[in-house]
Formats: sequence, structure tokens, C-alpha cells
Amino acid sequence: MASQLYPYIPKRFRKGFDKGKLPLVVTKVIADFQKTVNACFVFEISQDGVLIIHDRRAEANFNFKITKYNLVQEHVWLDICYAPSSILEPALCQDCIMSTDLMAHLDHWKKLCNEYDDTNPHTDQELLTDAAEIFEDIKIIDDDSDTVGFTVIEQLVLSECIDRLRTNFHSMQTAIASEKQRREIDEILVELKIRIYTESKNGFMRRLAGFMAKSRRMGVKPGDWLFKSFVIEILLESLKKGFHYNPYTMAYYQSYKNDPINTTH
Repeated sequence: MASQLYPYIPKRFRKGFDKGKLPLVVTKVIADFQKTVNACFVFEISQDGVLIIHDRRAEANFNFKITKYNLVQEHVWLDICYAPSSILEPALCQDCIMSTDLMAHLDHWKKLCNEYDDTNPHTDQELLTDAAEIFEDIKIIDDDSDTVGFTVIEQLVLSECIDRLRTNFHSMQTAIASEKQRREIDEILVELKIRIYTESKNGFMRRLAGFMAKSRRMGVKPGDWLFKSFVIEILLESLKKGFHYNPYTMAYYQSYKNDPINTTH
């Protein structure tokens, strides 16, 4: 069920579109902008020629559109609209700009999207500190891990790990968690699976670290189960498949495999 809900996103939907439908000056800017973002930004061109860039992470309708192109005295002018429009206003903003200013507007919009995504009014400093410490333990040590997303094979590995973890949870959930805790854990697992396809490698690991820190604030049984399951089902399993973690940290986490989780009442 879960793998059907969140399948692999083909590359053409993540990065590709028919650039032949755009003025060359715009194509060059968009191609440069694509190099600065990961798979959470989806590019497409509608049938009527509107370029749309979606932020898949946002529950709100965050997107950037180029709706019209005009040539005026050898300058290309663009009608654009985007949301969020500022740190104070998530609603749509419309403007007419020269093509030479397009990258500045795209970077501004990208920064706003990232800031909205990073904002969580319910977190506290202690939780953030714990998450940062866990991330240092579990981060991927590839040179490009902060900017490049997972390969197709790596996505499939992580997706299978989370599917297996979720299946195990559903088979024993009544023994380890209340109804409210079960809903919370299930939402975490669904969210984590989505992030496989929308984050850089270490962007995903930061999310995982945040959820591992959050698990320490749940009740003893569900929190203990979730933390150990993250280690055993995701970290150690992906390590077997060639993921590059800190070897000293992973040697420490190997001890979790010999420490079974008690689910008895």
C-alpha cells in the first residue's frame, strides 16, 4: 500500500521539461537554477506555455510561474507570479520583470520556500540540539551529500526499509502504543518516506535525526521501539547496501541488533 502511494518519481518530472518551449534567455536561467535545487522542486510547462515550478514539500500552494514573454526593444520581459511572496505574506505576488532579473527572483522564492519548510513553531531548543547531535552521528559522508539527492537504487533501498518498518509497526502497534501515539508514529513514517524523494541525502538524514530525537520524547515503549527501529531497519540495513556513514558511529549502533525490544505489557 505505502509503495503505491509514494512511488519513485521519474527524473523527467523532477528535473526535466521541454526547454524548446521557452525563449533561450529564459532556458539558460532555468537550467542554471535547476543546478541549485534538489528533487523537491518540480518543473513543468503547461499546454498553454506557462512554466510552473512547484515546491512539493509545501502543504500550501507554493509555486513560481512565468506566464508570459514579451520582447520590448531587444529586452525580454516576463510576467511572473509566485507564492510565498515574502516572510510576512505567503499569498501570491505578481510582477513584470526583465529576464536579467529572473535568477534573483527565483533565488528569493527558493529561499522563502526553504525557510517555510524549516520552520516548525512546535519545536524547542532542546529538541533541536538533540537532533543536531544525532545528525552528526548519522550523516552521510559523501562529498556531495548536502546538495545531491539519492540515486534511484538508494531511493528504492530506503523506501523498502521504511515499508518494512511500517509493516512491523502495524503488526505490533497495539502492544507498544496508544491510539494517539500510533497515529503520530504512522504520520512520521509516511512523512519520512516522502522525504526520500524531495531532499538531498543529508537533508533526509536531518529529517531522520529530528524524528529520532522526537522519539525520545514519546512514551518509553513507543519511543524505544521507534528509535531502535530507525537504527536497525534504516541505518544498519542501508549500511549493508553501500550507504556511506561514519564507520565508528555505525560500529556503536551495531549493539542495537543484540538488544531486542520488549513489547510485552
